[in-house]
Amino acid sequence: MGDWDGTVGMGESVTVGAVDGQTVDWERMTAAKRLKPEPTQPGNPHCLTINQHVLPKASIERFSGSDRLVDIRLLRPSKRIRKPPSDAIFCAQRAWDQRAEQGYMRKIEDAFQEVADRIVTTGVLAEGDHRKLTQFWFLWQFRAGLKENPVEDVKVPGVPALVQTKDAQERFERMRVLTVGVNGMFSGRSMAGIQTQAKIAAASREKFRWGVVRASGGEFAVPDTFRNLMVLPVTPELCVAVDCPDCTIPHAELSRLNERAVGLASRYVFARNLDCCPGVWAEITSRLSS
Repeated sequence: MGDWDGTVGMGESVTVGAVDGQTVDWERMTAAKRLKPEPTQPGNPHCLTINQHVLPKASIERFSGSDRLVDIRLLRPSKRIRKPPSDAIFCAQRAWDQRAEQGYMRKIEDAFQEVADRIVTTGVLAEGDHRKLTQFWFLWQFRAGLKENPVEDVKVPGVPALVQTKDAQERFERMRVLTVGVNGMFSGRSMAGIQTQAKIAAASREKFRWGVVRASGGEFAVPDTFRNLMVLPVTPELCVAVDCPDCTIPHAELSRLNERAVGLASRYVFARNLDCCPGVWAEITSRLSS
């Protein structure tokens, strides 16, 4: 069974970002003043991705109801809403660059969706799936962090601007080319893309083992971030977790895991139907009253 009350994996804990000696300060992330995303040119002529899904749309769609919407409980402010998986609530705004969005991130997402489809069909993990799941979990958590705390643009000393116009800068970004832009600034979203790629590569060297977990007597709720808890949602009845054998968890343990999901969430939790997720409402009441 999973250690839902603590952190899972890497001995005592898994600290997002610690793989390269840096620690993500989640309290600072949720409290910090957020940078406004750099707007594109009017009309977005180079079709750059503005709303970037933190958890892929394909993953959220598995939790859609018959109306193709998901059940969301906002924690700040406290409100229950229904939204499609494409909604901007699930997205960061230009927190990483197009090279990352359409390059290595897309490859990690696609690899995970293949594994998720196989889990749904067979309930079994292949040997090569463990690394893919690890990469995806770190991708999800790093992107959640970037949504809350985007990387600032940086001045590159002694390097002249290699592009002189915003149009040229956007054309190069669409081509996935890194550039020093106007005024000699290197964009924070490009820096975020590079840093995230390096962190995922470092994390992938860890030999995490995942198990398939089935819910009994209810459904899983999904937070906007699991922070340091290495759990990945697959469907309302299925998830995968580190250091957990393939198993079916009873109602009481499902309730504990859903309580953890609410407790770790930054801005919201969602599900196919939150009323079918034991532990959610009690934890929301406790959290909002504290």
